[in-house]
Amino acid sequence: MRELAAEDALRCVILRGAGDKAFAAGADIAEFAQVRANPQQGKEYGTLMQHTLEAVARCRHPVVAMIHGACVGGGLEIAAACDMRICGESSRFGVPIKMLGLTDGLCGTAGTACARRPRGRARNPA
Repeated sequence: MRELAAEDALRCVILRGAGDKAFAAGADIAEFAQVRANPQQGKEYGTLMQHTLEAVARCRHPVVAMIHGACVGGGLEIAAACDMRICGESSRFGVPIKMLGLTDGLCGTAGTACARRPRGRARNPA
């Protein structure tokens, strides 16, 4: 995202899944016991997600999420960090971490705007 943000020739960034089955299904909750088994692993994952969401939210170009299929968990957070979301008829949304007593990564999915650029700064003024 940082490389795209630096690209002067761009007018817009479109994020999409690799096919029509999912925009992003998020992390595999079944792997949590192995890949986030201790506080350090959890902190590393949280930092990675925070940097990812901030990079999307702070991109100087408009960022559009093109959503087909599942848009769940971390995928939903990424979509929320975009400026616009365009959904197909197959789009489905979910927050499975609610079953684990966890929260999302960046000010809450509904509060992702807290990571946006300062007010009054235009995107891609060229």
